[in-house]
Amino acid sequence: MRLSIERAGLLAGAALMLLAAAPHKPRVAFSAPAAYEPAGRLSEPFAAVLPSGRFVRPAGKSLALRERPLALALARQGTLAVVAGSGQDGGPGIEVVDLASMQVVAQHGVTLPPAAQAVAVLRDGAKSDHDLVVAAVVGQPQLAVYDIAADGTLSADATPSIALSDQPQGISALAVPAGGARLYAIGTGGVQTIDVATRAVIGPAAPVGHDPVGATRIGTMLAVVNQGAPGANRAYDLNASSISLVQTADARPENAGQIPLDSALDPLVKVGGVQPSAVSVAADGTLFVALANADRIDVFQRRGRPLRYRRVAVIDLSLYRQAPFGTAPDALAIAPGGRRLYAALAGIDAVAVVDIADPRRPRRLGLLPSGWFPSALSFSRPQGALVVANALGDGDTGTLQVVPLSSVALSSATMAALRAVRIEHPIGERDPVVPQAPALGKSRYIDHVVSIEIDPSTYDLTFGDLTDAMGQAAGAKDLGGTVGDPALALHGAAATPSLHALARRYAVAANFYAPGQLPELGDALALGGVVTVATARRALAQGQAGTLSRSDFPRFGFLYNNLARHHLSFRDYGSAAWLTILDGNEDPGFAAARDDASRAGAFIADYGTRAANGHAPAFASVLLSGGSAPVQDRAVGAIVAALSKGPTWSTTLVIVAPRGIAGKDHVDPRRSYALLIGPNVKQHFVGRLHLSYASLLKTEEEILGLPALSLGDLLSSDLAEFFTTTVDATPFVAAGGSDGEAGQGSVATTP
Repeated sequence: MRLSIERAGLLAGAALMLLAAAPHKPRVAFSAPAAYEPAGRLSEPFAAVLPSGRFVRPAGKSLALRERPLALALARQGTLAVVAGSGQDGGPGIEVVDLASMQVVAQHGVTLPPAAQAVAVLRDGAKSDHDLVVAAVVGQPQLAVYDIAADGTLSADATPSIALSDQPQGISALAVPAGGARLYAIGTGGVQTIDVATRAVIGPAAPVGHDPVGATRIGTMLAVVNQGAPGANRAYDLNASSISLVQTADARPENAGQIPLDSALDPLVKVGGVQPSAVSVAADGTLFVALANADRIDVFQRRGRPLRYRRVAVIDLSLYRQAPFGTAPDALAIAPGGRRLYAALAGIDAVAVVDIADPRRPRRLGLLPSGWFPSALSFSRPQGALVVANALGDGDTGTLQVVPLSSVALSSATMAALRAVRIEHPIGERDPVVPQAPALGKSRYIDHVVSIEIDPSTYDLTFGDLTDAMGQAAGAKDLGGTVGDPALALHGAAATPSLHALARRYAVAANFYAPGQLPELGDALALGGVVTVATARRALAQGQAGTLSRSDFPRFGFLYNNLARHHLSFRDYGSAAWLTILDGNEDPGFAAARDDASRAGAFIADYGTRAANGHAPAFASVLLSGGSAPVQDRAVGAIVAALSKGPTWSTTLVIVAPRGIAGKDHVDPRRSYALLIGPNVKQHFVGRLHLSYASLLKTEEEILGLPALSLGDLLSSDLAEFFTTTVDATPFVAAGGSDGEAGQGSVATTP
């Protein structure tokens, strides 16, 4: 349903639904607001330019934490905030904040876990004048228990931990019923009941759906939201995304039914599940379920029998009508009084405000700017404020944000939130090399894109010593100093002569950013434009995301799914073996190769044969990984040299980019680089536009005439300024090498 806007919030609503009346293919383009600014903190407190090129300028007051917060609970009548997350730089996974002074309460003589992903505050059943803090330790089958004093100091409880043998993978959510006599711990093993007074586990766990992520109490029941198992074929399957209703009236809870949240998936259109991420309940029992992968909140009300619920409304949180997904609601909170719902939008670093006075007719009112990746919400009555935990904060540290609601001008706050995520400009004359909308068709100059993924690196690690033909630092003064720092170039020209030769001859993006050190997050951004909430939370909690699986996929999938939907050919050489859409589009010879030299040879043989037969794919991705910098450099040089002598070179673009970060950089620790290579690429060009992995994806989509997969690529800046209509198809000669073989030696460049 489309939501009407009340008169008092007309301006905010008009801004939020900016393109509500636009056609499906708007003749408007977006770019990142940072333009040519580097990533890093700004002069305003807690304001920053993010690696994506967006800004964060959080409303209200913020406080730096020593953790990446994932959960939040208030204590002592809302005067203290207990924050749980992943400790950073030796910090604890639990911190307590005094909301009146906005200071972290110092803790002494107590051992706190390094990471926790759920937290609850409840009255001590054994000592009615005491409060308890219970935290779910990441990856451990136990709960940590602490006493919390009036000043916020923590001390180990007489029972410092509660073992949960039925939860080998740990606890993902905690729920406290009215009265607090029991505590419910929810994990993959089901719902476990704990007697608060005795700290004892009562009975076996009640089963729930696959991968539960949140829970709330409704009378004597718990509503548990489950992300669902990959490959579930039916909406009513226990393994599909669902709500489990668990009856807790007796000491032994029982699963009393399921509410389906999604229908069957497929490899082309609905590639990823809806990813339920949070659940909240109103005083009348109305359920609100956030679906992070579908940019909406489903509203359920009970009908007839106590366990019969049906969907009565959908709160659409998309950026505009028919926009690709990416606002990613991942936390919910209902304001005191029950008339407004607040939803943390992790995908656009804002909190949505929704009028739910009539749950059947909710109205979206506006946005509040938050820090990077808002992850948990609550309300402090004494402060009259919304409390927001931001997992990535200002980019350097997680933050806690307090927004006094009585002083917020929602209209101006909404405009500020929108300005922070995109610049909008009309599409004028068609760019013949990089068309900026699918309605304009594909590139007239480029038919084939080859993406080469290499080992992690910062810009300075590889190109800190990059100079032009006259020996001057490439790009002269920029980015707060010289583009590169030679002292940090441990993989400089001596180790990577071919990469340096390519950078000097063609174009290098020098204001280009990775999301961080984890290559799998780079994979997600480069192929899908976004890191889903499920993937991000796992990476934040565990310090790694692991191999991406079906439960991590964005709703519309990845670039390969996009290519398949639009009947374009593709071939993968080791880059995304975890995608089933690639079945039949991989090279067995490449898969059998054990080093980068062999991988380069396998690619050259397979791709060359296809090109010679007129079947070069529209898109190919090559993974080079695990070798030394010189070996990988020779492999890149060999691939580009071979392509430049092939029959499709005049219509080919090659992109080389590290996947992940390693080494130091003098501009920002996440700064990396991308090389653009091809007959239509500007020569001797150092790009200063703020770019990211999503920028590469967006450029590939525009060249091939594809729609955006997500808000990540849609709102990023593309690389159109790197191209020219002047074609120079002179073959590339790899440093010290010959046809198809790169070796070490002097740098060979062409004017």
